[in-house]
Amino acid sequence: MGRVRECVTTDVSTQALPCPWCGHADALLTEGPFVQCRRCDVFGPSGKDATPAAAVVAWNTRAILPAQEG
Repeated sequence: MGRVRECVTTDVSTQALPCPWCGHADALLTEGPFVQCRRCDVFGPSGKDATPAAAVVAWNTRAILPAQEG
């Protein structure tokens, strides 16, 4: 995989939230740029010409899921 940077770099003012899949709090900002979970290796989202800050904001965006009926 490409070069890896911690999400707490000075060029990213927003901290990445825990992984939405496994809940692990340790995520990396990688070349692309996109955020990757250190536990389950899921990564994304990223887009063409994305900035590191935009990658973290996109990672932190969570879909609002409809309430599950039990």
